[in-house]
Amino acid sequence: MPYAIYQSGYCIIGVGQTPDEARAHAREWLADPDAVLAACLERDHTGARGDTTGVVYLRPCTERLCDEVEANGGELRYAVNEEGLLDLIDEDNEE
Repeated sequence: MPYAIYQSGYCIIGVGQTPDEARAHAREWLADPDAVLAACLERDHTGARGDTTGVVYLRPCTERLCDEVEANGGELRYAVNEEGLLDLIDEDNEE
């Protein structure tokens, strides 16, 4: 299952097939990765869905979100889906 590190309300910072891979990917894009990743809150797909804007989270995500971030970067529209995974928001079927 892939994972994403994201700043709620903003962009996806890193993705990977494991939490450690997502952290490593995020390190490439952060000016102060140690401080940001130390403050990162972990969520699982059964956990809380209400995120606080601006807080950095690690959460399981869909393969399609992971693929999109790897192909085009983390500036995209996302939300937690019904399964509790971070997922792309379909433009045709917005939540």
